[in-house]
Amino acid sequence: MVVLTGESSTGKTRALYEAVLRHFADWPVVYPRTAEDLLVLLERGVPARTVLWLNETQNHLTEEAAAALRGLLEGPGPVVVLGTLWPEYWARFVAEPSHVRSLLQHKVSRVRVASSFSAELVAAARGSDDPRLRRAVAASGEGRKVIQTMSGGPMLVECYEHPDTPDDRYATAIVTAALDARRLGHRALLTSGFLVDAAPGYLSDEDRVDAPEDWFERGMHVAAQDRTGIAALLPKRISAGVGPPDGYDIHDYLDQHARTSRRWALTPTSFWDALVAHTTDPEDQFRLARNAFHRLRHRHGSALHRTAAAHSSAESAAKMLDVLVDHRQADDVAALLAANPHVHSTEWVGAAVRAGLVEEVVAWLRRNRKREVLATVLADHGRWDEALHVVRESTGSWIDRWLAERFAAAGNTERLRWLAAAGSPHAARHLAEDDLVNGRVEQGVIALRSLLEKQISMIPQTRLVGSMRLFELLLDHGEEELAVALAVIPAERFDAVHALVDAFAGHGRRDRAIEAVRGLMANDDRNPLRDLLLLELLAAEGRWAEALHLARATGTAAGWVPTHLAKVGNAAKLRELADGGSRPAQVVLAALLAERGQYAELEDRARRGDQYAAKRVVERYDVVSERSRSGSR
Repeated sequence: MVVLTGESSTGKTRALYEAVLRHFADWPVVYPRTAEDLLVLLERGVPARTVLWLNETQNHLTEEAAAALRGLLEGPGPVVVLGTLWPEYWARFVAEPSHVRSLLQHKVSRVRVASSFSAELVAAARGSDDPRLRRAVAASGEGRKVIQTMSGGPMLVECYEHPDTPDDRYATAIVTAALDARRLGHRALLTSGFLVDAAPGYLSDEDRVDAPEDWFERGMHVAAQDRTGIAALLPKRISAGVGPPDGYDIHDYLDQHARTSRRWALTPTSFWDALVAHTTDPEDQFRLARNAFHRLRHRHGSALHRTAAAHSSAESAAKMLDVLVDHRQADDVAALLAANPHVHSTEWVGAAVRAGLVEEVVAWLRRNRKREVLATVLADHGRWDEALHVVRESTGSWIDRWLAERFAAAGNTERLRWLAAAGSPHAARHLAEDDLVNGRVEQGVIALRSLLEKQISMIPQTRLVGSMRLFELLLDHGEEELAVALAVIPAERFDAVHALVDAFAGHGRRDRAIEAVRGLMANDDRNPLRDLLLLELLAAEGRWAEALHLARATGTAAGWVPTHLAKVGNAAKLRELADGGSRPAQVVLAALLAERGQYAELEDRARRGDQYAAKRVVERYDVVSERSRSGSR
């Protein structure tokens, strides 16, 4: 399987066509149009000596299709699978563990197609016998976007952004609605019904007054017209037989241009109303719903996700839950959980509890037998009898640790001793900490050293993790090396290292903390959390040159630089990074604006699509509402 990655209109599809023509001219080429078509084809079986053509591969790579493709590639052959992707799709697919990532990383040969001509190619093109190529090089500035220039992309953008006549302006409104739908998650064909309902919000007041009855038809004629070698809207028919288009697609070049130029553009109410009325694909509905909530359009977000809830994948439902919890949509959370019992992720639970959705969380945890999390939530809310009942009915290594932590928090040393006598290392650790607190230093140190010797042979799930309080006590009593050893042994646990560093910092020993973290990185240089921790320590010590060198060397600059721009108050540079698409910068900027009370700017950013600004706005509403309730009481 070979996948060509490159920007829009760089010649990926043509390159594959030429390769097939040269090397597999006598092989049949099979082209499934959708992921569903691909699954049907793979279930029937692909004969040997077949080319499977997956142009626009993002339209085929569902989890089920990726798993089936891997099965094909691991079976008998020969079979050739060919595809094309934008680089941003590739990056998105390999960002998180999945069947798609496994396929791309282990079974695919990736060929990168440059977006620009090299200096050598530019020189050759300038002397080419092809006048089109010479003109494209001259118009594209040092060879950038030569192929796109030849395909008419820039001229298409010019026509779209600078309409001359009323018909051109109608076309621009229609195309802009289509572009916004694409960038916000609508991947199915865009129907005429959607476009006619969405476009009015993009027209100026002047063009909406006394517009001709056929304004939409006239605009569509311009939008679908081939005026530059390419058209903005491309009619497509997926139904069998001959007939009118089922919908429209957007030209890739214009789509890619708009994802940058309209990144922070406002979207009118007519656009969202049209999406609710005309979007039918459940995955599209979920993507659009998330973007609606990020723009504080809760009414539209609720309508979109509730329609999709019964037909969604577990992955999409889990992502939707996170958004609903962030926006305090209790009724929507309950409805989504009821419609999606197959959601397995518990990442949203903590935020849901903090948002006051305790009963919804408890019901879901019971239904899905997430016993450790259920026991924790119940205990945290004083429902001890229920929590202990859950523990008694459970099995697993978590029970020992959970009980030890709960007894320690309650100061119940009698129960801790009972657990320790039964062989619980977690209870023994808490008892050792109690010894240090109460002046039985030698006894506590001996117990910890004994535990440390046993810890190396423990399976990861039962390894001990020292608390910041324990580390501080050990430093107070001069047991620095023991503290470092307790943090280092479970090397996969970042929280232990962070607790140790905080303890060192509290004792004015950042130099020793830097030394300890550097020692860890020498043994494990692939932990970005430790990289960031060391950056924080170096910056706190004023060692900026070292910090910047480390940030560049480890690739963590994108996450670390915004934090320190906020610390020094450089909001202008932070805005520049955030507006350029840096998510870490958006997170930090939203926090900074909330801290400064700049909620007008936060609301504006939220309505333009900054999900982190939207979250801060919702949090502020929570605070204001709570104050109002307190005042009324």
